Amino acid sequence: VFLIHTYVSETDLKVIPVWFLIALFVFFLSASLIIFWRLSPHLKGKLFYLMFVYLLVNGIMNCFAWYRALYLGGFPGIVTGLGALLFYVSDACLFFVRFEKDCKLKTHFHVMSTYAFGKFLIVAGLVLGQGGSLL
Repeated sequence: VFLIHTYVSETDLKVIPVWFLIALFVFFLSASLIIFWRLSPHLKGKLFYLMFVYLLVNGIMNCFAWYRALYLGGFPGIVTGLGALLFYVSDACLFFVRFEKDCKLKTHFHVMSTYAFGKFLIVAGLVLGQGGSLL
């Protein structure tokens, strides 16, 4: 939620084409629905809905990261967008590792590598977007 606030504060959404706003939201909504359709046999009750809402908020965060990327243009925005996408992938992998018994990703390596690199890219893109340096 704080990342969404940060991205919104650095983005003029009126400049972003409406089709892009809608298409990106539909993409992340669809991805979340597909992930939970695959996980539904392994999840019960309230946990299913809480995890779905969490992944959907992560998808919304991704939308705003990419809206910021389009608004800013250039390297910092793309870096942040890629970091946000890796963070989404990390959470999706985590859900499969933890809840799908026959999951091929039975290791947390994918989860932690995408998480750590994604968070690094988010921070790097935010710092670079403010005119800062990573060194």
